[in-house]
Amino acid sequence: MELLSVGTKMLECMLFRVQPKCGSDGAYSHAGEEFIYMLAGTLEIWLDEMERHVLQAGDSFWFESNLGHRWFNPAEEEAVLIWINTPLTF
Repeated sequence: MELLSVGTKMLECMLFRVQPKCGSDGAYSHAGEEFIYMLAGTLEIWLDEMERHVLQAGDSFWFESNLGHRWFNPAEEEAVLIWINTPLTF
């Protein structure tokens, strides 16, 4: 993860590089909202263990952070994405 914004009060913008067969290692939740924009590769997102979304390069995705969420790269290539959170989490 590489932080793309500095000095923000609510918005956290990060560049994620997720290696093949790697992920969040479990679900988590918190207050706020999240937005993802896929630059390359594939990312699988699960919301509350009920909704599965598979994102590819060029896809975008928004969700409320209070939903349990986990993510995983099921592909054989690196996934590269911009992930924006509010409020700051790191």
